[in-house]
Formats: sequence, structure tokens, C-alpha cells
Amino acid sequence: MLCSHCRARAAATADGLCPRCATYGPGGSTAAPGHADPHPESAVGPGADDDEADDAEGAAGADRAAPVPAGAPVPAGAPVSVGGPAVAVPPGYAHPYPAPGALPLYPEPPPWAYPAGPSAVLKSPVGLSQAVVTLLAVMIAAGLFCLAAEFHTYGVMTDLIGGAWGAEVQAAADRADTLETVASLVWSAGLLATGVVFLVWFHRVRVNAEVFAPEYHSKRRGWTVWSWFVPIVNLWFPRRIALDVWEASRPPVADHGTVDVPNSGINAWWTFWLLGCWFTEFGGRLYDRAEGAEEVRSATGVCIAGDMLLLAAAVSALLFVRKLTALQDDKAHGRNGTGHQFV
Repeated sequence: MLCSHCRARAAATADGLCPRCATYGPGGSTAAPGHADPHPESAVGPGADDDEADDAEGAAGADRAAPVPAGAPVPAGAPVSVGGPAVAVPPGYAHPYPAPGALPLYPEPPPWAYPAGPSAVLKSPVGLSQAVVTLLAVMIAAGLFCLAAEFHTYGVMTDLIGGAWGAEVQAAADRADTLETVASLVWSAGLLATGVVFLVWFHRVRVNAEVFAPEYHSKRRGWTVWSWFVPIVNLWFPRRIALDVWEASRPPVADHGTVDVPNSGINAWWTFWLLGCWFTEFGGRLYDRAEGAEEVRSATGVCIAGDMLLLAAAVSALLFVRKLTALQDDKAHGRNGTGHQFV
């Protein structure tokens, strides 16, 4: 008895199918998905007429999509074959696969990258950045005031070391003490206000960066704030987070890479900040232990160096805040080829 399906081979099963049709199903094709059938006669028996062959080919073609050249527009959801099994085209894409040789939008994530945290929502950092920039400008003015007070103290101590004395020198010394006290209070208040607003902005851009490229981040979101207060790690964690956010905020280019936006400003800001903090801390301890005019002048000189470095850090931070905010704002509004939007 012949196979009830192909009518070409002897039936071998209880339902009247030959071994080939029983193994590969109706049609008996032995081809791997996406390859031509090496035994086309299995679909239609030998001797079948042209009409039967055409009907069989049409039925087989109904389950497969015709090959489409790369880049050709295809309706969303339509099955497309690109040399393999048919796949559905995601909405908004012209082709299910990139053109040959195309690279992903961003490089492969580093092995130490953390996944995006919960509720990563894109929000505009522009308003916060304006507040940070304003406070940094106030800090620059406060730093200049501190420098003026310290230079005044340095001059008075130099006069005392040179042997000058009298009511005028005593009044200058008292005035120097008053200026130092006021400058310290102004600097401390400004630093507290600026630090709080800066951390809020820093956290905002860090979350935005997760939306842009979650694979770029080596530190979890909570370290955006806590890294500034934990000893030892506060020497490099904030800089690392800033670099990760910068990399994730860079605009893409046509060849699926990213624009090389130099991050040297981050390194300058962090170097000035660390050195400035060290000099001011060391100078403050020298000042607390100073007993004579020479020791006070030496301590004041160290504090002057520290304040100059902190002024440079404030200027670098201001430029960093402005540039990073501009990168994220452009990326969110599609001015660099992306489609993210702020909420």
C-alpha cells in the first residue's frame, strides 16, 4: 500500500504514512529552516502534474515570507525572511536586522556594569542645574572674599614678624580676625546650600543616564549620594559616577557609535577638589596649633593655596554642570538623533 500523503513510498505506519512523511510531517521536507529542500519530490509525488506542483509550492510559500532587502520599509508586525525563518518586524523599525556590518548604538557593556535600578524615569535637570550654577557662582564670590581676608591676615602677620607694633597694627590684627570669622561662616553656609542642591542635581542626571544607557554604570544609584560621605570611597566613587553618567549622556552618530565628547573637565574638577580639600584641612590644623606670628603666617599661606584650588574646583564644577545638563537636554529633546523625552 502506498503512503496516503505522498503516494510515492510504501506506507509503514498505522495511519498509512511512509517513514519520511511520518518523521517530517505532511510535506516530508528534510530541509533545515531557511534552506532549500534537498528532496523536493517529497512534497509532491513523482509524476505529479504541473498544477499539483504549483499548488504545493503555493501552500508552502504561504507559511514563509519572501526575502526583503536590508533597509526596505516593511509594515510593523509583518513577517519577514532575511535568509532564515520568518520574524515579525517590531513597530518603528524598517528591518528586523541591522544592515551588514552595522554596530550597536553603544559599545558592549563592561563586565562590571550594574543593571538599571527601579523606576528610572527621565526628568529634566535644567532647573536644578540653573540653581547649582547660581550657587556655585555665589561660592566663587565667597571664595574670593575668603582669599581677601587671608591675604589681609598674611600681611598683618608679616608686619608683626618685621617688628611693627602699635595701635594701628593691633586694629589691623583685630580686623583680620573678624574678616576670617565672617569669611568662614559665609563659606560654610554657601558650601552647605550648594552641596545639597548639587547632590539633588547629581542624582537626577544619574537616573536620566540609566534611561539613556543602563549598561554604562559601575556603581549603584544609591552611591550617587552616599559616596560623598563614606570615608575612603569618597576619594574616587563620585568621579567614577560622573564619568559613567557622562558616557551614557554622549550623543550617538550615524554609524551607530557615539560622539567623542572629552571628559577632561571632570578630571580637572576632581583633581582641584581633592587637592583643595587637603590643603584647607591641613592649613586649618596648622592654624589651630599656631602660637606665634610666623606659625600663623605659614598656616595662612597653606589656607590661601587651598582656597585657590577650591576656587578652580568651583569654576570647573560650574562648567561640568552646564555641559552635562546640555548633553542630556539635547539627547532628551532629540536634537542629536535620539527620541527620549522628559516627563
